[in-house]
Formats: sequence, structure tokens, C-alpha cells
Amino acid sequence: MRWPSESRPAARRDSHRSAQHGGFPVSPARPPINWAQLRERLARTEEALFRGQYATPEARLAAHEARTRAISAQPAPRGNGTEVVEFVLGTRHYAVPTAHVMEVRALNTLTPLPCVPRFVSGIMSVQGRIIAVIDLKTLLDLPESGLTDLNKVIILRHADMEFGVLADAIVGGRWLPSSEAGTLTLLDVPGMAGDPRFTIDAEVAA
Repeated sequence: MRWPSESRPAARRDSHRSAQHGGFPVSPARPPINWAQLRERLARTEEALFRGQYATPEARLAAHEARTRAISAQPAPRGNGTEVVEFVLGTRHYAVPTAHVMEVRALNTLTPLPCVPRFVSGIMSVQGRIIAVIDLKTLLDLPESGLTDLNKVIILRHADMEFGVLADAIVGGRWLPSSEAGTLTLLDVPGMAGDPRFTIDAEVAA
């Protein structure tokens, strides 16, 4: 039985259209996504949720201020510089890169040694290790202030060598930008460790 083309059942027309494309149904083409419109709708939804959560103008103002404070508290990019431990010798401030700092401790027991340079104040035991302690004031010809209970020892390490340096006070650790490098005297730990005057014979330390 033949059907007129204008009255042929829809199922037959669909199967005929599918056959023209290899027997698979063809989905209608989707319009492109309007990303700007989508972002605008998301922003409106977020604002509606915000207004619903903070119903009063005072609550919305407080929420906006809290959000502003949180954004302001985020750390700014550091840029070029070095993480250092800042300390005080006499009236001047010095710094040492934290990459070389093992620990900072109070000066308790210091054993003097004979036949060593004047800037070697003595030795101390740090967790079973014998550490030579350097007096930078003598090494750098700074004014003497005498030892007090506030004196600290910064234990430094470079390669396989450890030694300590005396400090009148520890300011703390901080980021030293390259633009401020001239405001502090930065210790050259590798250069100090390579100085043969810093080497103490085991027989002297024994």
C-alpha cells in the first residue's frame, strides 16, 4: 500500500532521514555557548544568594568588609630577595641567610681554647657535636659590649662545616628584598666556612 508523501507517518519519515546518514539519527545542531551571558547569570545568582544570606543592609556591609579584609590580608608576591635571620651586634643590625641557620640558642656554657685566633671565643657542645663559636665583634673590629644573659649563639652550617656566631640580640626571621639588601650587613657564610682561620684542630679542642 502506498502512502502519499504528505500523509506518510512520522516514524517512516524519521527512518528515511536516518538512512540518508548511515542509519544513525542526527541530533540537531546546538547553538554556541554565550559565555558572557553565562557569567552574567552566575553573577546575578551569586548576588541573589548573598542578599538572601545577609538580609539586612548592615549584614551585607559587614560581609563586604570582611571579604575586603580577607583579600587585603593575602600576601603580596615577594619578588627577588632572601629569607634571613636578623640579629644585633653592638649598635648595628646584621643578617644571615636562613638556608645556613641550623638553630638559635642562648649562650650557656662556653669553653675557651688556647692557641686560637682572638675572634674564636671558645667551643660549645650542641647535641654531642663540638662547635667553635666566633665573636664577630672581634673579627669585624666592632666596639665591645661584654657578655650578658641576652647573648645568643646562631649555629651556622655550610657543606660539612658547622660553627656558631655570637649575637647581642635576635630580631627574628624575615624576608629581605633585594632592594633593601644595603640596609643590613649580610654574612658570607660560605666565605667564612672556607677561611682557614676558622678551622680548629681536634687536638686543640680535645
